[in-house]
Amino acid sequence: MPPTSLDGWFSAVVDRYERPLVAYALRHVHDLDAARDAVQDVFIKLHGEVLIDRADIEGRLAQWLFTVCRNRCIDHLRSHAVSRKAEAMDLAAQPSAAAPPSAALEHAEATSQVLAALNQLPPRQQEVLRLKFHHDLSYADIATITALSVTNVGFLLSTGLATLRQQLAGVQS
Repeated sequence: MPPTSLDGWFSAVVDRYERPLVAYALRHVHDLDAARDAVQDVFIKLHGEVLIDRADIEGRLAQWLFTVCRNRCIDHLRSHAVSRKAEAMDLAAQPSAAAPPSAALEHAEATSQVLAALNQLPPRQQEVLRLKFHHDLSYADIATITALSVTNVGFLLSTGLATLRQQLAGVQS
């Protein structure tokens, strides 16, 4: 016996169609929460419609429910596609904080070339360059460590760097 009151009829429709509509919506939106939201919107719209003309909807209830559900899913997909596109544009506009995967390889290769060129310098030049750039020591500290004058340290650094530039320029050509 079909329910005669509006509340009873509406409850019976929800009981009968909620699960099939959620399953149908889920196939469209691929997200259970979004599918449930779409079905909830369908029932909210149904409640408003049956207050206006219950007889008109009862004759085509399943068709009406699934059509409205499909339209809600399409609206959901469109709105999320727009927001995903906006997010993608925002991300594309911002440079990545991470170095590209090839950067580590390029850095390792460049370091290898510099170390190979450094190893070809005279021992004193190697020592002062390593103390300056690897250990970040001042000219005065290097002079004390190597028992050289500050002027001599400057000369060795300048000469060593010039030689490295020449050797590395030849490697890159």
